[in-house]
Amino acid sequence: MILFVVDIKQSVYTKTTFMFTFKTEPFGKIAQIKLINTHTGEYVAILADCGCAINSLVLKKGDKLFDLIDGSESYEDLLLHGLSEYKGSFLFPFPNRLKNGQYSYDNVTYNFECNDSNGSTNALHGTLHDQKFHITRFEAFEDKAELDFLYKTSGIDSSYPFHYSVLVQYTLHSIYGLSINTSVINHGNNAMPVGFGWHPYYKTSGKIDDMLLHFPSCESVELDTNGIPTGNVFPTKLFKFTDSVNTTNLDNCFRIITNTDISTIALIDSENNVRVDIWQENGVNKYNFFQTYIPPHRNSIAIEPMTCAPDSFNNGMGLIQLQSLQKTSSKWGIKLA
Repeated sequence: MILFVVDIKQSVYTKTTFMFTFKTEPFGKIAQIKLINTHTGEYVAILADCGCAINSLVLKKGDKLFDLIDGSESYEDLLLHGLSEYKGSFLFPFPNRLKNGQYSYDNVTYNFECNDSNGSTNALHGTLHDQKFHITRFEAFEDKAELDFLYKTSGIDSSYPFHYSVLVQYTLHSIYGLSINTSVINHGNNAMPVGFGWHPYYKTSGKIDDMLLHFPSCESVELDTNGIPTGNVFPTKLFKFTDSVNTTNLDNCFRIITNTDISTIALIDSENNVRVDIWQENGVNKYNFFQTYIPPHRNSIAIEPMTCAPDSFNNGMGLIQLQSLQKTSSKWGIKLA
């Protein structure tokens, strides 16, 4: 076991221990951090300067490596598409949409910038997707390696004036793939509203239309034309049984129904005989919701674990009331089968 702290301002840094290499490399004007399994060639690439986004994930099945994340191929691609499409982004203090960018908490009204590009007056995906996280810890074991990133604020944002920190732990495992544990700590004297999620786009090869999809037991959260919940939640059989994506259009929110601690969404590439299992923790203040979205090019699909529904700061669906000096955490991950 090894533990050390490294400054990612260095243009290139490499540290190898056991079967894992931790490496930073230039990515245009920022750095990309890679956690690599040197025995298998598997790795995860992280953009710490852009909200700790997951930019690439390569996992192995048999003797073949699969690139599973539709991320930014270059710094220029990041500026043109990655940031505006929230590719791989961590979403905080709310995932998805906030109606009119406005909410009230403890009888005070706050306003976020309305940045939803679909023409609505919503705020979209919070404020941390373009903020810088710092590496605080790397630890390697015989079968896995962990890399921690920290973001901390003192409440200077007028739209969200709370004193908090976010710790994101990436774990690359030799057998179980990737897991991401996100923790939020309230350092202030009063409670704060919290919701968070992630926005990875998945791919294997070819069009999403040719793949199969399977959902866990869930309900459909009805959305209006601006992506805001209407208050209605309905039973759904959509992908209850493994079925072809085909020409299905998805921009939907679902609430998971389960008595288990983990639920899994399966994306299946029959041509390559590979199944991508996307799992998320369930339970109190965990990832009890997910959003799906297929972009017009249909080369990938966003499957977004969320602790809450859209507009949770107003409708309360899954909203976490984080008390002073308290912490909330939840995990999700990706593995091949």
